[in-house]
Amino acid sequence: MRFKSEVVEMSKGMKLAAIALYLILVGFGVYVLFHHNFIIVLFFAALTARGLFMLLRYFLMRERRNGWDMIGGIINIAIGLIMFLGSDDTQLLGIRLVELLVAMWAIINGVTNILGSFVLKKQGIKLWTILLALGIISFACGAVIVFVPLLATNVVTTVISVFMGIALIMGGLLGLTSALSGREAYADAQDIVE
Repeated sequence: MRFKSEVVEMSKGMKLAAIALYLILVGFGVYVLFHHNFIIVLFFAALTARGLFMLLRYFLMRERRNGWDMIGGIINIAIGLIMFLGSDDTQLLGIRLVELLVAMWAIINGVTNILGSFVLKKQGIKLWTILLALGIISFACGAVIVFVPLLATNVVTTVISVFMGIALIMGGLLGLTSALSGREAYADAQDIVE
């Protein structure tokens, strides 16, 4: 299968708008790349938006109304707004709670893998050491999150910010290249040619 594509000439106004949009995207990418805490604010904004979507779905889809959508929407909006509009301490508390949940999962997963590796060893399975190593790594990651929280927060936000910043910059540069040429290629998934 291949997509039928077409190249469309952009009008002057559309070209200027596209150039402005892609320059903003590149600038936003650079900002995210160097301001790692922004990703935290973005997460809480997304949580609020998710809550709004759940409430809209509850009120607009009457034939499929689900009370959990209303409850989940209210909770998401409340948590998102409290964290988004709250002080830095409030935001750090929210992040810390998420980190502790991840840490609990990692520690429990690590212990389970370590114990499981010894069962595999008793059964004579030669690759039991791989499960043991994964268990130790998982347990260690969970322990680092619990006992060195500032390091964990900084590493997670830095890694996510760097990847997101690079993706935004690359997407913006790609779109900018297309806009500067004055032509834009469209691939329409509905026009699949076999």
